[in-house]
Amino acid sequence: MQEEFQGHVLHGFLGVPDDWAFLEKWNRIDLFDEKSFLPRKGLLPWARAFNSSVADSDQKNIIMGYSLGGRLALHALVDRPGLWDAAVIISAHPGLKNQEEKEERLRSDEKWANRFLTESWGSLMEEWNAQSVFSGKSLLPLRDEKNYSRTTLAEVLTGWSLGRQEDLRSKIEKLSIPVLWVVGEWDRKFVSIAKELKFSHPNSKVWIASEAGHRVPWQQTNAFSQELKTFFIMLREIL
Repeated sequence: MQEEFQGHVLHGFLGVPDDWAFLEKWNRIDLFDEKSFLPRKGLLPWARAFNSSVADSDQKNIIMGYSLGGRLALHALVDRPGLWDAAVIISAHPGLKNQEEKEERLRSDEKWANRFLTESWGSLMEEWNAQSVFSGKSLLPLRDEKNYSRTTLAEVLTGWSLGRQEDLRSKIEKLSIPVLWVVGEWDRKFVSIAKELKFSHPNSKVWIASEAGHRVPWQQTNAFSQELKTFFIMLREIL
């Protein structure tokens, strides 16, 4: 990443800042830092707190987020669009469209939250990674229980549930900055969602990564890094 850009990157659920170790010069945010960003108050309050911590400087502010981190990044963008100069959103849901879907998702996340509080860690990780959204492929490092608070994970699942999120599609369309929206070709649900999105900035685009599912940056690290490089070359030309 070029020095004129100040990049902030947000991991997903069960993620850690070191997931982004292959990126240089990015500020890797720890979403589970209990001193700062607990999910008890919801997605938008987190985004407001995070935005207040981001320095307004001569550098261009870029935000990038994966999955849950992508949803949080979207809330940061719509909360203070003038703070951000570009965004990279990876495998993130813009929001469910009706109340029935939201209630169903809340029930699902509440069940998962209870499981994270009560079940054996090893079998829980196997079932989490077996979810269809991950295309049956788990390429992230094994997650060690000692690195997490189960209570915090349960709070994340319920407090930041997709079921509590508004449909952000219209607000995404109004963003006046370049957005790189990333999905993997095997992640069919999210490919379909991405193809329906509309963007205002002429340099916004959807990139569908070949031979990848939900976890694009780790399933296709080289291709993802090259796409980021191309995006930043474009940013230097227009910002």
